[in-house]
Amino acid sequence: MGDVIRLNQYRKRKEREAKAQQAEANRVKHGRTKAERQRLEREQQRADEQHRGRLRESPPEPPKADPSSKTAPPPSPDDEPTAAPPPSSDDEPDA
Repeated sequence: MGDVIRLNQYRKRKEREAKAQQAEANRVKHGRTKAERQRLEREQQRADEQHRGRLRESPPEPPKADPSSKTAPPPSPDDEPTAAPPPSSDDEPDA
């Protein structure tokens, strides 16, 4: 008789091998080396600098907050929470 084959393990091993082959193909197809990434980044930075140099005017700055204006109105005296009375100095525990 032949060897006993566990079909579930065989199926899973074949699937793992197929995924590994597909992953390798994707790495070759889509992957870039570190040098390629750095070169593309430098080219993009150069293009951005050239583009910024050709702008008619600089981009507008966001408005700064005016320290004299407040976003919320000051609280009225009626809105203030009342302070709790100070604890008594008696040695009696609270019930």
